[in-house]
Amino acid sequence: MTRKSWDKLDDAYRKRLEKHGITRSQHEAGVPLPDARGHKRTPEHPLPPGESVPKRYERWANSRAGTPIKMLTADGDVWLTDVSVRHRSLIGSHWNAVQSYLYDKPMPRAFWWNGNTRTALRPFKAPTVTGSQLDTDNSVGSPEKFRFMTDAKAIVQWMRRQERSFPEMYRTVA
Repeated sequence: MTRKSWDKLDDAYRKRLEKHGITRSQHEAGVPLPDARGHKRTPEHPLPPGESVPKRYERWANSRAGTPIKMLTADGDVWLTDVSVRHRSLIGSHWNAVQSYLYDKPMPRAFWWNGNTRTALRPFKAPTVTGSQLDTDNSVGSPEKFRFMTDAKAIVQWMRRQERSFPEMYRTVA
């Protein structure tokens, strides 16, 4: 992308560049403008330009890895713990793809969307998720890899079983 000529810049932007020491000749010579555009490190924002914001919260996000998350695997739904942030995101995307498939719901902003709800599950055939299965007695198994349920007939059957046993999905509190 080419830079606008000095004369085509609006007055406010030109003044901001001049305030930060960028002259007409420097602008036309192609001097980098990140400092003048407000991308400079400050005590309030110590991250260098271009470093992704999620890295700022990486420690917090990884601390959430022990929180159980439900995954629909090839063998049915299981509760997993010790799942990385990246894999948690993938599990959430898979649930969205399942919803898209079951309810014919388009999700054009999703990475897996290819324009058809019938093929929404295809991107999940190869990936695996590593985590520890949480058993019904809350004991944690050793880490293993789990595959997503991507077979359309199996998902419909799983959904029908869930609807029949819906009250059993929640624990009753006395």
